[in-house]
Amino acid sequence: MVGRKDINELYQKAYAHVRNNHYEEAVTMLQEIMDYAERSGEHYLCARAMNSLGVTYSGIGNGLMALDCYLRGLEYTMQHKVEGAAHYFYNNIGSRYQELGSYECAMQYFALAELDLETFLTLKEENALNFIVTYMNLADCYRYHGSYERAEKYFDKARAVIDKYNVKEYVFPLELSIMQMHVDRKDEAFVKEHMPELVRYAAEGKENLPDYSRFVKQLAAMLLERRDYDYLTLLLEAYRQVAYDTDSIQMKMILFEIYMDYYENMDDVEQYREACVEHAIWYRKWRKQEDEETVLAMNIKIQLRKAENDIRETRKKSQTDALTGIKNRYALNADEKRIFAACIENKKRFAVGMIDVDCFKELNDTYGHMEGDEALLRVASLIRRVLGSYGEVYRLGGDEFILIMEDADEIVCKSIASQLEAVLREMHIPNQQSTVADYLTVSQGFCYGLPKKEQTADHFFAKADRLLHEAKRRGRNTYVIQEYEE
Repeated sequence: MVGRKDINELYQKAYAHVRNNHYEEAVTMLQEIMDYAERSGEHYLCARAMNSLGVTYSGIGNGLMALDCYLRGLEYTMQHKVEGAAHYFYNNIGSRYQELGSYECAMQYFALAELDLETFLTLKEENALNFIVTYMNLADCYRYHGSYERAEKYFDKARAVIDKYNVKEYVFPLELSIMQMHVDRKDEAFVKEHMPELVRYAAEGKENLPDYSRFVKQLAAMLLERRDYDYLTLLLEAYRQVAYDTDSIQMKMILFEIYMDYYENMDDVEQYREACVEHAIWYRKWRKQEDEETVLAMNIKIQLRKAENDIRETRKKSQTDALTGIKNRYALNADEKRIFAACIENKKRFAVGMIDVDCFKELNDTYGHMEGDEALLRVASLIRRVLGSYGEVYRLGGDEFILIMEDADEIVCKSIASQLEAVLREMHIPNQQSTVADYLTVSQGFCYGLPKKEQTADHFFAKADRLLHEAKRRGRNTYVIQEYEE
């Protein structure tokens, strides 16, 4: 059995695999974490694992599945009132809109991320990165819209967190975004003064390797447009060092891609051709690597789907009565709180029905347990059919069933109870030793009413149980229905 300490350690390992693009290793861990966390009520941990799974999907190129994870994660945080987790999903959804150039939509999600962070979390070293990313996302959106004062406000907030907790890997991205804002504003004095420092940050910014190439390309494009070739040369030398130190095929390909643009701008035909040849060599190697990673991505997707299906099947089995196929008492424990809370919130009636098979022991003794099981299966199927869309039916064990209904009144309860009684009479399942009739019958107790905040579903269950016993006292094969009263 996995314990709380073990599962937190497992999450740290999984998170490290996600950050290092080792997605295959992360998948199984994240699925195990989500399953454990949901079963044990560790809702914050479950939400984090959902977000990491979305990042995993994004990393293997499945943006739609990633978005589905983020949306399901948001729904999960709302359902379980998980404080301080929604910002992960808001930031990732917003970033997707940002990548697609839809800054209006992106800003809405980034603003929600800021609200979640500043409402539920106190700024500390362990969550500093969350604040930095959110503030920079908002700053970039305001920069895009030309709201430079607001952009500066969020750049300042991001810098304050970076300085306070010494988050070095975000110095280069922050200064690059600020430089882009001053380029947009055509603030030449600032650009000339701070460009050398920015290039130095770029040379030192390799700690943020997952996004390093994207930031270098952005800066290179800025320098090319400005024809700042001296700074571009310094940038390329620094990037070349990182590319060869890490032996990254993709970085080497990007390096010569930038060189091609550089030499083309310089009208240096010979150097341009040499850069094209180098780029082609690394491009072919990159495509081969991409094909290998595509196979890996396919394996991961298949593994994810299988793991998700296995977990769904396990959950279904754990909440389903093996004999009758209807929900069991474990499902009842999960559903009753949700349905009861929904009735209170929406000011709808909550109704409970208790059903007990009359003289079931006599049926088992007379016809055997196989016939008894078959009788229970037919009763469960009948209850589910009669209940229809009004609610859910559960087997408590033995010959006892319970019904939960949302927005059901006396008329609905009476309709269900009378139909069960009538159809069982027509079905005429033999029970010759019964003290009630020569066929199988049931006793029923129904309780309905508008629930109050200070109440729980147990109040209604207890009342329905008392009404069931009243039905038995009256001779069985009948039903008793009453409105719940204090």
